[in-house]
Amino acid sequence: MKIFQYGYKEEPFDEEGSTIFRPRADIILRYNNKQKQVGAIVDSGSDISIIPKDLAEYLGLPLLLQTKRAIGGVSGETHAFQSCLNIVFISNNADDVLLIRDIPVIIVENFPDIVLGRKGVFDLFTITFEEAKRTITLQTN
Repeated sequence: MKIFQYGYKEEPFDEEGSTIFRPRADIILRYNNKQKQVGAIVDSGSDISIIPKDLAEYLGLPLLLQTKRAIGGVSGETHAFQSCLNIVFISNNADDVLLIRDIPVIIVENFPDIVLGRKGVFDLFTITFEEAKRTITLQTN
């Protein structure tokens, strides 16, 4: 069993200078020989993981026309590509890493963030959000 615990990250919320704390996991996105370390929002309300198109292009993910589909969310509907990549969860302890292969992702143009959704991720962990402590814990099942 592996346990990954992350503190919420304080981030800008609006133009008036308000901030919000978001549950982010430290991960490495990998595809073929390219990788990028990022902080991804862990979102139990998202069905699938989402990455911006420019990051997908950097990693070399295939953006085939037949994988393009319409998706909906809080901000309405947009068109996106579907693909898969590998995700490495990392922690403060260098020995604690976990590679998850072939996670389905949606690739959206002009999307401002990286989101870890339920499909392919949440079924591998018991996930605890502790709002009062501003921490999130992912424990392998």
